[in-house]
Amino acid sequence: MSSVLIIDDDRLVIEQLTELISSFGHEVAFVPKPSFALQRLEKDHFNLILIDVNMPEINGIELLKRIKANDAWSTIPVIMMTGEGDNDTLADCFEYGANDFIEKPINAIILKARVNALIRSQELINAELSLKEQEALQYKLRSLISQMNPHFIFNVLNSIQFHVMEENKEVAIESISQFSKLVRTSLNNSDKEFISLQTEIEFLTTYLNLEMDRFRGKLFFNIEVSENIDVEDIMVPPMLIQPFVENAIVHGVGNKEGKGNIQVTFSRDDAFLNCTITDDGVGRKKANELKQMKVGGYESKGMSLTEVRMEMLNNTIGKGFETEMQDQILSDGEVNGTKVIVRMPLISQWEII
Repeated sequence: MSSVLIIDDDRLVIEQLTELISSFGHEVAFVPKPSFALQRLEKDHFNLILIDVNMPEINGIELLKRIKANDAWSTIPVIMMTGEGDNDTLADCFEYGANDFIEKPINAIILKARVNALIRSQELINAELSLKEQEALQYKLRSLISQMNPHFIFNVLNSIQFHVMEENKEVAIESISQFSKLVRTSLNNSDKEFISLQTEIEFLTTYLNLEMDRFRGKLFFNIEVSENIDVEDIMVPPMLIQPFVENAIVHGVGNKEGKGNIQVTFSRDDAFLNCTITDDGVGRKKANELKQMKVGGYESKGMSLTEVRMEMLNNTIGKGFETEMQDQILSDGEVNGTKVIVRMPLISQWEII
């Protein structure tokens, strides 16, 4: 429901406007003093403002100028209420950004037409802006994907090349098979907004098997799913989890001396699905220090991609996609890896159809 703010020092006019605008199907708020108007605008959001021109303390035109000078309020439509035949004042109102006017005494039919027209116009503008923002985000997403894929492919092919050179024929064939499966799954899911959790887990398993092969006995992993989760029914965005797993491998386990472990756990609570990625690597602080020391190395775009995707998902589906990072601390205070919790709304396949 749209919200309208009335700024007028005349109690009778406020009562009349409140009754009329409420009957048009809009919420109404009012302030009897212009000095309170800016405070109210800072507190609440409004879709339309009605301002009386002739008020004590601050006149309506001065208040209009202050509202339009504020970036947060400048796009809110404003209707000025003027006396009959006050053309000079009316010209000033439009000069300083008013969208429309209405003369006193108020005509209910004219008021309804102008209030509804401005609110509808603003809704269309906001919808167009939202669409442009989504298009910009999608363009950024495609750009990031094009930068991420070559690095991932390069790593896997290096691993396969190693097995070929070492004449590990069976291992090389298995790696090629796993890589083909991963590429095929990626292509199949590239145009899908959601896939089943089962498909996502299979993708993660294939990816982690390839990474485990690449690390040659240094990396181990485990994926667990809570019993109260139906992996075939629950839907998730494809490849949303993989960048977090990649980050844990590259910056956590990859920087650690000796063997490292990745634990991926799916659980649910209320209306949310939680994916927890835990590594026993060097921790965030040490990983950042090592990253600063490396010059000219490749920087994965996976996490940047994920930030953009989560922003898009929260804009299109609603809030609920978020992440939390925690250091794993031992009893002696030593850092023992990182935990990342990816939280997302529970979505059934029946909601997608």
